[in-house]
Amino acid sequence: MYALASIMVSYLNGVINKNDTNLQSSMNVFSMGLTVGSVFEHAYGEVKKRGMFDIEILPALYLLKIILHRTKIEYSPYYVVNYLR
Repeated sequence: MYALASIMVSYLNGVINKNDTNLQSSMNVFSMGLTVGSVFEHAYGEVKKRGMFDIEILPALYLLKIILHRTKIEYSPYYVVNYLR
């Protein structure tokens, strides 16, 4: 829920305040961090409950890689598949 609110606020800031790129960049990183954190929290609950996690954790690993390496998001499925190998 917090991740969704953070994404919405970040989007609205990008629409309203187009000149402050430093703030927008920080808000985007914060939103990605909250999203990754919420997915990992869900995966942890699944591991405790069922003993394994669903495949939905893979996009979160991709976001975590982007946060750690500070690169632009590549939307190409080819890039994602090669990263997961």
